[in-house]
Amino acid sequence: PEDTRIFLDVDSDGKVDELIPADGAELSVGELITFIKTKISDLEIKDKLKQKLLKQIVNIERKIAKNKNKNKILKNLSNLSKSITKKANKGKISDNDAQMLIDLIDQIESVI
Repeated sequence: PEDTRIFLDVDSDGKVDELIPADGAELSVGELITFIKTKISDLEIKDKLKQKLLKQIVNIERKIAKNKNKNKILKNLSNLSKSITKKANKGKISDNDAQMLIDLIDQIESVI
């Protein structure tokens, strides 16, 4: 079936670590936004940083919903990636978590 998706729980903690769409299928922007929000919420980082990242995602989500200029949305996504990289360099986010979030942001950029 075309709607088949595989949900992976790599570390057996009961939370989805990776979502794999069917061959040739891409996840929708809404699904990717929901997935990145879930991943941010599950990170073991300070609540203040978690809320800041979630706020940035919600702002991007609103712009997408309002069909704002694609370049503005891409710029916001790029700024979010840079922010995550800076936090990783400062040790506030693990390198693995930062890379996972950046990969999700890249997927969102490719779907927009």
